[in-house]
Amino acid sequence: MTMGEQLSDFIESTNAAKTTAELVDLFSKSIGAYGYDRFMYAMISEDPVHHWHRVPSIARNYPDDWIKYYVENAFMTIDPVREIAYHARRAFLWYEIPNHLELDTRQHKCLLQGREAGLYAGVGVPFHGPHGELAGVGLASSERSHKADRVIADKLAMLCYQFHAAHIAIALDPLASPQVLLTGREREVLKWCAHGKSNWDIGEILGISENTVRFFVKRCAAKLGTTSKIEAVLKAIRLGAINP
Repeated sequence: MTMGEQLSDFIESTNAAKTTAELVDLFSKSIGAYGYDRFMYAMISEDPVHHWHRVPSIARNYPDDWIKYYVENAFMTIDPVREIAYHARRAFLWYEIPNHLELDTRQHKCLLQGREAGLYAGVGVPFHGPHGELAGVGLASSERSHKADRVIADKLAMLCYQFHAAHIAIALDPLASPQVLLTGREREVLKWCAHGKSNWDIGEILGISENTVRFFVKRCAAKLGTTSKIEAVLKAIRLGAINP
């Protein structure tokens, strides 16, 4: 089964999920196929419009001992994974964090002790919402020999984006979701994005410039209340605006 088929099946099954428990089970199985059996999903900052911080939107299977130690040492105030999530706009590998942040002693300790707790090959996936809210998923393997990989991280990010969107849809009142009206051309552009075509490819297919494609993608993202092409495509599929 190709990644596209796996993602399509995941979107279909998670969209049909009725409870967060069912959704988490589907997510666990999907990331497990890539060797990742540990995850933490949480709202990092609140949404001033929808008040997502009031929604019980957290799920995890990190080791309980590590969570207890993490809280007791107030690592949430200095955790470099959380810090870089505020700035990252795509999935990032934990082992690359020292290349982007100047870490102090406690931050180095936080990363080191996370590995000692059995969290290897870490990947972070941030979700930046349109109202300033920030959520994220931390993924890890309990296998010491597992290696982090950029290509796999980007594939995992697709699953995480859909998991996040489906979780919010279940946690919030689905009837409160506004109707999204996309034009025919906007749907065409998102359809080809869903098939993995680049902006240049889509321009060639539709007979428009690459800059025009970027304009339509940006407008779709604004209408859908997302901040990236991937999230716009997944939300359009979830809302039935385009077919996968």
